[in-house]
Amino acid sequence: MKRRQFLEISTALATLLSTNASFASALAPIKNIGIQLFSLPKLLETDFEKAIQLLSVMGYREIEMYGPFPFSAEAAKKSWAHVTPSLGFSGSGYFGYAATEVRDIFKQYKMRVPSVHTDYETLQTNMDRLAEASSVLGFEYVVLPSIPQEKRRTLDDYKRVADDFNKIGERAKQHDLKFAYHNHGYGFHEMEGKIPVTMLFEM
Repeated sequence: MKRRQFLEISTALATLLSTNASFASALAPIKNIGIQLFSLPKLLETDFEKAIQLLSVMGYREIEMYGPFPFSAEAAKKSWAHVTPSLGFSGSGYFGYAATEVRDIFKQYKMRVPSVHTDYETLQTNMDRLAEASSVLGFEYVVLPSIPQEKRRTLDDYKRVADDFNKIGERAKQHDLKFAYHNHGYGFHEMEGKIPVTMLFEM
């Protein structure tokens, strides 16, 4: 983002908040407005710090990061490299910064990181590295944004996923983290007489 664009957007937002009392008062009761960083990946890739500064000016106070991160499983990195040409961006994780540098940028603009999105294999094999990142960035939740398609073709697949989820949850707990799953529509389609996402909760 060019400096002029950033200043124009920031000024417009500041004017909106200062002149529209009803809009500002409607926002007042909400102390911590959050955003998933995957909502603006191209902006982050162009100028990470300026993007975080813009979010701060807009009133955001909490963010959810997305991987892959430097410590992510190699399979996740390869998968990401495969899909990014079609997405039009490739930045993720720390966007080329060190974890401590990212932490300092967030602190400068009064941002908290309650959670991060990561991948299935990293959750299974690199929970200790996620815990290390948590000690720097302060997040509490490690979130799986989706179940890989090859792991959810049958109900038996979902049963194996449920077993994996329980194991991941136990490992997360050992590192003072909490595991969360971001469900999608596919989990609500009946399969062999059962709703997969319901079964995940039951197991």
